[in-house]
Amino acid sequence: MKFQGLIFTDALNMKGIQKYYPSGVAEVMAIQAGCDVLLFPDDVDKAIAGVRCAVLQDSIISEEVINQKVRKILLAKYWVGLNKYQPIKTEGIDADINSEQAKFLKYKLVENAITVVKDSDLIVPILNLQKRIAHVGIGSSKATVFLLH
Repeated sequence: MKFQGLIFTDALNMKGIQKYYPSGVAEVMAIQAGCDVLLFPDDVDKAIAGVRCAVLQDSIISEEVINQKVRKILLAKYWVGLNKYQPIKTEGIDADINSEQAKFLKYKLVENAITVVKDSDLIVPILNLQKRIAHVGIGSSKATVFLLH
C-alpha cells in the first residue's frame, strides 16, 4: 500500500491483543505487523524487555527495522516543529481558552452539529430530517439533554 505515515496501535492496555498475548509478546507482534508507535502497553518494562529480546537475542526484529521506525518518528516530530519546542505560557490560559472567540466557536459548533440517536418523545424540534447530523460536546463536563436521551 506504500503508506509512509506513522502507524499507531490502539491502547494496548485495553486488552484487545493482550487478552491473548502477554506484555512483551504483544508489542513485538505489533511491531512485526508494521506499527511504529505502541500506545499504552500494559507493562512498559516487559514491553521494552520483549522488544529488546526480539532484536538482540532472537533476531525476530532487525535492528535496522527499529532504527527505521525511530527515524520515522523523529522526522514526524521535526515536521511538526518539536525540534523548536517552546513550552506554552500557562498564565492566563483559562481566559485564553474560554475567550469570547472560543465561546462563539463552541456555540457555532453546537448549533451546527447535533446527533440524535433516538428522539421518541420528539424533544428535538427537527421535522423531516433529510440529512445526518452529528454532535460533539466541547468544554462541558455535564451531560446535555442530547446525551440523556
